[in-house]
Amino acid sequence: MPLEERRIIAVEELFDAELAAGRHLAIVADLVDAVTTNPVRERLTGQLMTALYRGGRRAEALAAYRRTRQLLTDESGLEPGPDRLLAALTAVTDGEAVYAPSVLRRLVEAYTERPVARPSLDALTAREQEVLRLIGRGLSNHDIAGRLVVAEATVKTHVTRLMAKLGLTSRAQAVVMAYESGLVHPAR
Repeated sequence: MPLEERRIIAVEELFDAELAAGRHLAIVADLVDAVTTNPVRERLTGQLMTALYRGGRRAEALAAYRRTRQLLTDESGLEPGPDRLLAALTAVTDGEAVYAPSVLRRLVEAYTERPVARPSLDALTAREQEVLRLIGRGLSNHDIAGRLVVAEATVKTHVTRLMAKLGLTSRAQAVVMAYESGLVHPAR
């Protein structure tokens, strides 16, 4: 591995340590410099988004993602796919399974600006569609159980089944599916 690549990886690991130590806003300027120098390093952009989000600067975190997305599209012709979007969602929300609705709404709006094929939810039961809608609104399994007046284990069963039917591998993908399918609409 070239020396410069090893240096960048070491810098990224240092930023991870700083984030773990809770020094979110203290490292923003250094992260901005690193992202400016290495604009297509998605890990750096994710770290910048995380630092900004944890520091209460959500709009700036989303703007960082949009800049990187635009740069990738303009310079390489690559449109960030769902995997990259989900990685950014995870970075902004610190890996939580339940997303802050305002953050999720803006990210999904940015992702869905271009036309997408609407997935079919015909394979899902009405209850599974309702669970997917509530996942898309950012509710936890516990909250969904309370809303539907069922046991949390029942919700987990519905989540497992709907994800299997739709070929999803993460809760974040289920959130995106809820928006793409039209079950959930960004509030304006």
